[in-house]
Amino acid sequence: MDHNSPPNRQSIESTGARAKGGKGGLIARAYPVPQRLKSIVKTPWLLLVATMVSLTSCSNPPVRPLILPQRNPTSYTFRMPVTEFLNGATQALTFRHQIQEPIFAPLDGHTAIFSVEDSKHHSFAPEPLFRDPANTNDLYLHNHGWPIAPSSVYRGAKEGLAFFASFHLHLTDTGTNVTIATLTALDTRIVNGWYFGLNIHTGFGRQARIVPASPTTVEEYDILLYLGRYLGVTNMPEIIVP
Repeated sequence: MDHNSPPNRQSIESTGARAKGGKGGLIARAYPVPQRLKSIVKTPWLLLVATMVSLTSCSNPPVRPLILPQRNPTSYTFRMPVTEFLNGATQALTFRHQIQEPIFAPLDGHTAIFSVEDSKHHSFAPEPLFRDPANTNDLYLHNHGWPIAPSSVYRGAKEGLAFFASFHLHLTDTGTNVTIATLTALDTRIVNGWYFGLNIHTGFGRQARIVPASPTTVEEYDILLYLGRYLGVTNMPEIIVP
């Protein structure tokens, strides 16, 4: 349309409709955008979205798992009755004490604070766990599905990958004032790259690519050491890391 010529009757009627409360902008109604121009305007955005998807969806870098010279123990024998150990472990894992002395190193400036569940109060523990009478004295540790620490075993190009896990602390009462504490890592996963997609929590955008990973024994023994320090045990072996 020649913008130097007066608008036609249809355009004037459209402008009048806008003045009476009709939908659309005044200029857009008076001078409709040609369909060909609309297609041209949309094309760069489609190309941009396609480029972003192709670039970000391929972010799947190789994982470099480091080899431990020897696996860490995931059980330790504590010279105390099971009730004494359980009381001490529960105190060590309180929110306040974990804030003062975190179990793991921070990840991206955030420190994991575990929630602790037992046989009487549990919401997130796997359903069969506390059904077993043998687990009456046990604890379940979780971080509400968030990563707990940078892994010392699973490495990316520059640093440890974000590591996910929850833990089952099983206590065996030997009947001789000795408690065997066993840590089992559950649902262990790592972040391996990113993809472009939709997440119900974060919306549409770059999402972490979370993949299964085998337990390392490092995190399990780290927790046992943490409990041992709180209980005053001083002769536990040093942790083994790559």
